[in-house]
Amino acid sequence: MSARLASVAVSLAALAAAAPAGAQDVTRAELRDLAARAQADPAALEELRGVERVDGAPADLDLALEGAEGAELAGRLEALAEGADAAPRAAPPARAQDDARAILSERRFREPDVPRPFRRPLAWLGERIDALADRVPGGPPVFWVLLGAVVVAVAALVAARVGRRRAADAVERGRAASAGGEVDVNRLEKEAAEAERRGDLERAVRLLFRAGLVRLARARAIVLRDSLTTGQVRRELRSPDFDRVARVFDEVAYGRRPPEPADVEASRAGWRRVLDEAGAR
Repeated sequence: MSARLASVAVSLAALAAAAPAGAQDVTRAELRDLAARAQADPAALEELRGVERVDGAPADLDLALEGAEGAELAGRLEALAEGADAAPRAAPPARAQDDARAILSERRFREPDVPRPFRRPLAWLGERIDALADRVPGGPPVFWVLLGAVVVAVAALVAARVGRRRAADAVERGRAASAGGEVDVNRLEKEAAEAERRGDLERAVRLLFRAGLVRLARARAIVLRDSLTTGQVRRELRSPDFDRVARVFDEVAYGRRPPEPADVEASRAGWRRVLDEAGAR
């Protein structure tokens, strides 16, 4: 430990105003002995905290050790033990205060300053929620019951919608898998064109994707099955063109992104390139 740290630690102990009469008074030698024993002796530590004068000079060891535990407490005790020898007399009060503030501001004496970017928005939201809860008949208890019911209802609605989408997608994959050898792919592509003309762009993208998978299966580029995912097809084909087509399909079918006419055209053109690469046209 540096001499500056030891000196500052002793200065820290001398910050308090004059101690009341009858307070425990120790010499520097006794302070050094107490600080050394306090590292392993709880009784010595308690006695050290009660010291309010060192060689007659006001001191507040309880303040110097306040809040310190574990390694931090051991460091402060070591500083006091070394400082009792290093400093023949306490630093002037003004300098002692400056030194104490400086050392206590160091990182090892503070908790980590974790960034909290949402602290203010959350505090603002909490205040608004509390104000709203107070206005509800029955007060906060009734408000939180109602809010909980709303959250459960919304979660159930979202789960139901996701379930319907997944069920529809599973049926679509199942149909493609089971009818891979008999489905009229040309008919699928015509239905996609009709859906595009009607403005049902999502259906057009889905039909084109289904037709493309069936053509790949017939060319033995992939094996259709109920559990087949776009990620698995990507790994089997390793085709950048298919990756682009699959990205559009996933965004529209699973991400619920409203498709644009350019998406349908990109899907159609992309499938041509994919099928050409696989020799499936």
